[in-house]
Amino acid sequence: MQPRTSIEANTRKQPTKEVDRFLILSVMSDKKGMTYKEIAKLLGWEGVKVMRRMSELVRDSKVEIKEVRACLVAGSKCSAYLKI
Repeated sequence: MQPRTSIEANTRKQPTKEVDRFLILSVMSDKKGMTYKEIAKLLGWEGVKVMRRMSELVRDSKVEIKEVRACLVAGSKCSAYLKI
């Protein structure tokens, strides 16, 4: 079915939050904690996009904060998340 407007077409092309969460979980490990910046680098995304989804994944008990450590990407202290 063809979209009726350009807005409808653009909306169909945009990834959903659920797809974003799935992709984040697909690159995470259940053994090694990863920071949101490390995940973003693997996915080729901006860090803020991952950070927003991480809070949702923690709330939904899909990931947990393992530790606070130096990020391998930025060098600053960040929470490292572990897939449950």
